[in-house]
Amino acid sequence: MNKFMDLEEAKQENFKNIFEELNNIYSLSQGIFLNFYYRHWQKKFKIQNVTREWEYPWAIINSKIKPGQRVLDAGCGSTPLLPYLFKRGCLCYGIDNRFSNEIYPLSSWNSRKRFLVFLSKIYPLYFLFHPSPMEGINNPARVLGMRINYIKGDLTKQPFSDNSFDRIFCISTLEHLNKEEILSAAREFKRVLKKDGLLIVTVDCLGTGLLWQKFIEFSALTLDGESELEKLPEKKYHHNVVGFVLKK
Repeated sequence: MNKFMDLEEAKQENFKNIFEELNNIYSLSQGIFLNFYYRHWQKKFKIQNVTREWEYPWAIINSKIKPGQRVLDAGCGSTPLLPYLFKRGCLCYGIDNRFSNEIYPLSSWNSRKRFLVFLSKIYPLYFLFHPSPMEGINNPARVLGMRINYIKGDLTKQPFSDNSFDRIFCISTLEHLNKEEILSAAREFKRVLKKDGLLIVTVDCLGTGLLWQKFIEFSALTLDGESELEKLPEKKYHHNVVGFVLKK
């Protein structure tokens, strides 16, 4: 179902079960140090941002994922989506331009910074200097003993061959791109998606207005399944999110 976010739907048992497993995976992937931090300073750790309670379960449910499929998480950061899919027997790839191994280019290694940079690269001391989960772990699956391919790259120029993936997820990423980048990403997604493959997208639709409609148009892909996107949502949340599935 292609639709605008409904947080009441996130209260359903299937949504809650998926989100709870994602939370558990994320917590484990952060290691002992961060789990201690979350337990004592944040009381109870959850994936931050309430919209995720709808976005991730909605995306997984509507992806119709099957074991053996090759999947890409575009703009993956260190979210638990790929480890979740790996546990379902998928061949997993993630791409993001914000991985921590590129935070400090060689040119920044002057004598005053070098010692702090060295300390910040030692897990878990890295998080004392850079607590952002997005930029914390190059390969969170390594902590979990999972074989997942993480690649630093640009969604507008993806380093993959044509027709590479059965499923592509792009969760809450497009709103961080400008108009030209969004439209370039749309064309790239079509290129790397296999025939009959699915592209699963969620995007904030306040900051980008109706640009997601242009994304669908430029992708030259078709909406998969029923759609409620013809009219804007009646319910107004702090973040309005739209979710849609496109088929090649």
